[in-house]
Amino acid sequence: MGWTELHPWFAAIGLSLDMIGFVFLIAEWRQAFQQTKESEFQTELQKASGADWGKTPEEIARLVPGIRAHIETQFRARSLRFYVGASLIMTGFALQLIGSIPQPAP
Repeated sequence: MGWTELHPWFAAIGLSLDMIGFVFLIAEWRQAFQQTKESEFQTELQKASGADWGKTPEEIARLVPGIRAHIETQFRARSLRFYVGASLIMTGFALQLIGSIPQPAP
């Protein structure tokens, strides 16, 4: 087998390794994304608690659902962009892989 016959296989293997690496990155990004979400909620809750504003615990408890809903809305939009982008990359990978697999000689 010469280089000409092996080249498409190297391309297919390289694309596969790229995708495996990308999946690892997606998992890490997803975990960081979730941690950021909880961190932002805690930050907003601390701002809203307003210890220096003299809010009562009851007033703070009433604010929590609104804060959580606001952050959930923001993260839902970010999640949508994340998953759409990841899906486009994976679809592109699959199409490139299909296109690079060598066809048997007739």
